[in-house]
Amino acid sequence: MSEQSRGAAIGGSTQGGEPSSLTADAVTDPLKTVAFNPGFHRYRDFRCTKSSRVQDFFIREFPRFDAYGYCKVFILPNPKDPTGIWGYYTVSSAELNQSELTKTQQRQTLGGYPVPLSRIGFMGRDDGSIRGLGEALLVDAARRVHRGADVNKAWGLILDAEGGAGTKLFCWYKETMKFTPLRDKSGVEKGTLYCPLRRLLPELGRN
Repeated sequence: MSEQSRGAAIGGSTQGGEPSSLTADAVTDPLKTVAFNPGFHRYRDFRCTKSSRVQDFFIREFPRFDAYGYCKVFILPNPKDPTGIWGYYTVSSAELNQSELTKTQQRQTLGGYPVPLSRIGFMGRDDGSIRGLGEALLVDAARRVHRGADVNKAWGLILDAEGGAGTKLFCWYKETMKFTPLRDKSGVEKGTLYCPLRRLLPELGRN
């Protein structure tokens, strides 16, 4: 079971088009993120003023989620201080019915089976870190899922943009990162978006 996400917020990411000091391609082998260790990482010092939900995750949500095994947490350490948290994301298992994908994407999956996905429930960066970590964190998550590095392998990522459809963050996921929004029965876009791993990872061709 995945954690009940209310929207992944990057906070100061490339969603506004700012140049990144840590590009997605810089997140190569080995993975730049590490498993969160509450006894080592200074999570109480983490600040994300753009989202209190993202900022308070370690205090409010993590103890419950960890106790029930709802997600795994990976943090990007400050390169000058391994106890400091520059950014983080959570990963849990999810799935979609094949009929919810586009026709093209349906041909990229196994017929008759639900499509396995990894949910990015929480994601954000510390106010004191460099700008432009959003893409790097997403690519790191996609690479971790593709390799099955401490998480279940999956076909793609899925997340809820904080604030819902039509927000600046939603548009960044859709237009810059090429996530596909889910739609309701009338065709209206929801705040939930998904993306095949191959679209995020250059080593898979980004088709």
